[in-house]
Amino acid sequence: MGPGAGALDAGTEFWAEARYPQQVWQLDVPLRQAWFSTDTDVEALRDDFHAAHLDVFAVNDPESEIEIVAWHARVRCRLRDDSPLGVTVLSGEPGIGERAAYVPGAGRRRVPVLRFESMPIGERRRGPALVESSFTTVVITTEATFGRTPAGSLSVTPDHPRGRAPEVGVPSARGASRAG
Repeated sequence: MGPGAGALDAGTEFWAEARYPQQVWQLDVPLRQAWFSTDTDVEALRDDFHAAHLDVFAVNDPESEIEIVAWHARVRCRLRDDSPLGVTVLSGEPGIGERAAYVPGAGRRRVPVLRFESMPIGERRRGPALVESSFTTVVITTEATFGRTPAGSLSVTPDHPRGRAPEVGVPSARGASRAG
């Protein structure tokens, strides 16, 4: 009994990052087993590395030693069948209040806070705003319009004055002086 108990499917993958001595790049080599019990197990890893090196770089050196740079494991556990990705639609108004936030070009001010899951699909709004969901918060600037798409994404369209991108503190080449 513990994490994953009663899972529909579970598994563990093991691999090593390996390279030839003095080589600067590593290759991920899947391991055939979770541990090494015999010299044969170690030789199998060497053989798998040499084969991977030949496959990726079209050359290998089967007589060379190999170095293990890192060991990795990935554990997966499927707990249920009914786990489609998507956002649960909440009923009610999308607005959940206001909050003080820094708005570029306008300074600190109160902005509406919207719950993404409650936003009507296809309705466009204009920033500034904060859009919250169960996993992130998106800051919408004053110039942008935004809305929830039928696919369940948040679409944000910048609308900058005079068709220019906003300045983000990078000096322009025009008017810049060169020290010489």
